[in-house]
Amino acid sequence: MERPPALTPTPGVRGPPRPSGRLRTVIDLEVDEIGPSLRWATAQVTKTTNGGRGR
Repeated sequence: MERPPALTPTPGVRGPPRPSGRLRTVIDLEVDEIGPSLRWATAQVTKTTNGGRGR
């Protein structure tokens, strides 16, 4: 199985024109995940102690 790209850029022109008459150019990004992906990796859970705080 091939890993799909995390970001899919979609260039476009939108919004009201600037006072100079030029259009605004924007890049919309469709993001499926941010950070480590559990879809393509494994995770290991570890328990940490807080030294008695937070009780």
